[in-house]
Amino acid sequence: MYIQRKCKYCGKVFSTKRYPNQFCSQSCYFKHKRAERNAAKVKAIKEANPDANPVIQDGYIRYSQTCSCCGKRFLSVRPSASFCSKSCYRRNVKGLKSDSANTAKAEMDRERAEYYNERYRGRPMKFLKTCPVCGKEFAASKVTTIFCSSGCAKKYRTSQDHDLRRKRVNEDMIQRELNSAKREYGDMMRIDEVASYLGVSRSSVKRYVARGIISCVRMPGVTLIQKSGLDDLFRESRVFRNPRSKRDRVMPEVEHSPVLERSDDYISIAEAAEAYGLPLNVTQNFLRRSDLEFVRFRNVRFYNREDVDKLMRARQRARHPEITEWYTVDDIMSIYAMDRKSVYNFVYSKDIPKKKDGLKAKYSKSHVDDLLSGGALLKENYYTAEQIEEKYAFDRRRLYKLISRIGISKRNVSGRLYVDRSEFDSFMLLNGASEDDPV
Repeated sequence: MYIQRKCKYCGKVFSTKRYPNQFCSQSCYFKHKRAERNAAKVKAIKEANPDANPVIQDGYIRYSQTCSCCGKRFLSVRPSASFCSKSCYRRNVKGLKSDSANTAKAEMDRERAEYYNERYRGRPMKFLKTCPVCGKEFAASKVTTIFCSSGCAKKYRTSQDHDLRRKRVNEDMIQRELNSAKREYGDMMRIDEVASYLGVSRSSVKRYVARGIISCVRMPGVTLIQKSGLDDLFRESRVFRNPRSKRDRVMPEVEHSPVLERSDDYISIAEAAEAYGLPLNVTQNFLRRSDLEFVRFRNVRFYNREDVDKLMRARQRARHPEITEWYTVDDIMSIYAMDRKSVYNFVYSKDIPKKKDGLKAKYSKSHVDDLLSGGALLKENYYTAEQIEEKYAFDRRRLYKLISRIGISKRNVSGRLYVDRSEFDSFMLLNGASEDDPV
C-alpha cells in the first residue's frame, strides 16, 4: 500500500510505503541535513564576526558582498571577495574604476585620431625599403613595392631568365651525356633503378659502390651502373664477407660412471618429479637447495634414490604433522557455497595451513570450519542486504550508497555483505523508522 507524502525539503509530492518517510529522495534528505548544519554555522559566524553577512542559498553558505569597482551587491563563496565578475577585476587592474572612466578614455582616443587625420590629410604614407638589385634605400608608397625603379625591375627579370636558361641548358647537357653513355655502354641504370632491381635501398647501393662491389660511371648529377655488370656478379658468385664459423660444443664423456654401473640406485630430477607427483621446477629447486651428494653425467644430476626418498617424506611431514584432516578447494566450494575466487581470497587472507598433494593444494579442515562455521553468530548480529530490503523497503543500489556515506560497520564474508544490526536500526530510528517491523 502506497501513501502520498510531501517532501520536507523540496515540497514535491511522492508515493511511499512507509508513513514516516519525509523526503522524496536520498538527495533531499542530505540537502536538508546540510542546510541544518549550515544554519548552525551561520549562527556561529554571526556571533564571532557581526560584520559578516552569511546567507544560505541552495543549502550552501554564501557571503553578501559589495563590488569594489561597480558597487553592485553579489553573493560569494569566500568572505574576502571584492569583485562581482572578471570584468570588474580587469577594470580595477587597468585603473578603470567605472564606466565613466571608459567613456573618457574612448573620447580621448577619438580626439587623438581626429588630430592626426587633420594634420596628415591628403599626404600618402611612405615605407623605407632597400632595393635588392642596386642596394639603394628608397621611400615606397606601397608595401608590395620591391625595386626602386623600373630599370632595376627589368635587370632582375633578365637575370632570372638567364638563370632559368642556364639551368635548362645544364639539364639538356646531362641528358645528352646520359644518352651517349647508354649508347656506349649498353643498358645503363641509375641508383634508384638498381635499388628496385636488387630489392635493396639507395643507401645500400651507394655502400656497394663505395666498397667497389659494383662498378659505376660517375657524371655531373648522375651515377650510372651497367646492368650486365650486375648480372656478371651473380654469375661469378663471389663471397664478399665470410660468415663466422660456429664452434661445435663437445660434451665430455664420463668413463666408469657409477650411474652406468648401478642405475637402479640413482634417480634424476625429472624422474623424482614424476615419481613424487611434483612440478619439475619445484623438485629442481628443492633438491638443489638440499645438501645431498650427486653425480653429474652428461650435464645431468643424479641423486641417491634412498636419500631423495627420505628427504621427500620429511618434507611432507614437516609441514603440519598435527593436522590429519584436509580440505581441497572443491570441498570448500561445495560445503560452504563459495566460488573459487572467494575460496582463494579466504585462505590467503586468513593464512590457512596448507600442504601439497601432488599438484593439488589441501587446506586444514579444522581451521576452515572454525572460521566459516560462525554463521549463527553472524546472522544474529548482522543484517544481509535482502533482510534490509524486505524490512525497510530499500532498493539495493540506494542501500550501498547509504552505507558508504554514513559509515555503518559492515563485513564481507564469502562475497556477501553483512551490515551491523544495532547501528543500522538506530540510524533508521533517528530518521523516523519503526523498530517493531518484522524482518
